[in-house]
Amino acid sequence: VLGDPAARALPLARSAKGFVAIDLDGHHPDPHATVIALGVDGALRVDDRIHPGPDGVVVLEASDARIDGQALRLETANGPDGRAVANLGYWTRADDAARWSAVAVVAGKEYEVRARVAVAPGAEGGELAVVVGGQQVRGAFTTPTGGWQDYRDVVLGRVRLEAVPGAGVPVVARPLAVGPTAVCNLRDVRLVPR
Repeated sequence: VLGDPAARALPLARSAKGFVAIDLDGHHPDPHATVIALGVDGALRVDDRIHPGPDGVVVLEASDARIDGQALRLETANGPDGRAVANLGYWTRADDAARWSAVAVVAGKEYEVRARVAVAPGAEGGELAVVVGGQQVRGAFTTPTGGWQDYRDVVLGRVRLEAVPGAGVPVVARPLAVGPTAVCNLRDVRLVPR
């Protein structure tokens, strides 16, 4: 920590996802601005793929998506616990899409593709496709979930990728049909190993 007269080394640990984590608790020489210097041996290798959690599930959060289109946008609303949670909303155009460009999956493993969606009464009729590394699964929303912030898990299908490039696979969510007002609100897409 710059400004630490004792120049103490910071404790390193592994996060739940296996990444290096630095605990700054008790190491703040200034309560408003703490700067750390990080030294590494050799070239720094940055892996910006979305990785599975300890349970093997890959969670593609709405906030991590690249949005292509004119109406689709990132929204936030309070979840059941009062925390702000992001979702993709205003999905009113069939040519709008959400993309996650580099997702780390295991070659040869089968994944169940699930979407956490919300559909308001009167808005049912939308259909969503999710393409994982070139394989498409889909789901039609024929019944409402209760409201635009009432999320339910929907199983869209299963994929098995025989070859996975080192950079990861792209995942794209796009409408196949837009209901009377929108396709759905999408909180996340999950790839659950089977």
